[in-house]
Amino acid sequence: QGETMARLVEEGIWDAALLHRVVRAQAARFADGLEGLMTEQLLRALEGRRPLDPWIRFARAEVWHRRGEWEAAVALYRALLEESLEDPRAELRLGMVAESRAAAGSPEALQEAAWWYRAYRDRAPLDLLGLRRWVEACEALARQGVAAAACAGSAAGRRELEDRTEDRALVAQLLGIPVERLILGPNLVENGGFEAWAEGGPVGWSWSDMSNRPPWDPGLFLGGAEELDAYAGRRAARVDGLWVAREEGREAARAGYWAAKVPLQPGGLYLLSFAYRTDLAPGAWVGVWVSDRPEVLFAGDRPLPDTGGAWRRAVLLGWNRAAEGTIAVLLRLWGEGTVLFDEVAVREVQGADPAALGALSFPILVLR
Repeated sequence: QGETMARLVEEGIWDAALLHRVVRAQAARFADGLEGLMTEQLLRALEGRRPLDPWIRFARAEVWHRRGEWEAAVALYRALLEESLEDPRAELRLGMVAESRAAAGSPEALQEAAWWYRAYRDRAPLDLLGLRRWVEACEALARQGVAAAACAGSAAGRRELEDRTEDRALVAQLLGIPVERLILGPNLVENGGFEAWAEGGPVGWSWSDMSNRPPWDPGLFLGGAEELDAYAGRRAARVDGLWVAREEGREAARAGYWAAKVPLQPGGLYLLSFAYRTDLAPGAWVGVWVSDRPEVLFAGDRPLPDTGGAWRRAVLLGWNRAAEGTIAVLLRLWGEGTVLFDEVAVREVQGADPAALGALSFPILVLR
């Protein structure tokens, strides 16, 4: 299989970007057991044909990392960094390995984790995952009475993390009301953190694949759980768009996860928030759909900004102007690339005067 994949690129049937998407998807899904050994052999075969391609080696390091072979993973991550790999995620992964070693009984490894997380944060300041990992590692060290040089400024990092993840203050600011007046109701989305999975899918969510039949373009999409790069808890939802074709007269192919329906209160103001991370091919994009009625929050797909490989949070405010209304959050990828979703919430916003907010243009989207 590895030899064939390399030849597909050499003969111009695939391009390198498609090869990398397939390799990343395989490393994420097939790292353990016999499948993991087969994936490792596939990657070695690809390396033999493409020795100058760092992303094949990065995928092999990730396979080792995912199945707990930390020493081998660290050696390869370090080698890639020494070769000036442009993507800083090797530093993030080295921090993750060190943190795992600390949890397994090597407390001194936590200082190493903080050092790698700080290095990653310096190179990827927008990534909430790197910020969160660094701050939490430093706070754990402080509880142990350890003053690590890598933790200088971590108190300011905690304030930044709270500013970028605390929705109540942001909503109050957007609406121009005191935060003390604002109440956010409970999360109405079942399993919004994608913690519970059954039969290959997240509980309370449905897989939506709009491709390969009229009126949609041909394409190949995969969905599944992502544990290594989850933002908030143990798992995130992962969508891989490996390949998409364009055919005249057809709609663009897309796929993603659809939450169970949520009834809304008449005239209610609602907050929709979630974390997401994108690695997109040119022309691809990520969108969120809630209803087909403009008076029920918003109609159709709302495009989201490309995060460039960083975990960020989208916060949307919208009205249910209908006497009755139901939404079903649909998060999906249009085209080729990878997107991860986590920490999805729909909450009713209470304490705002509808009459005073008539001048605002809804929905409001903020990327944090």
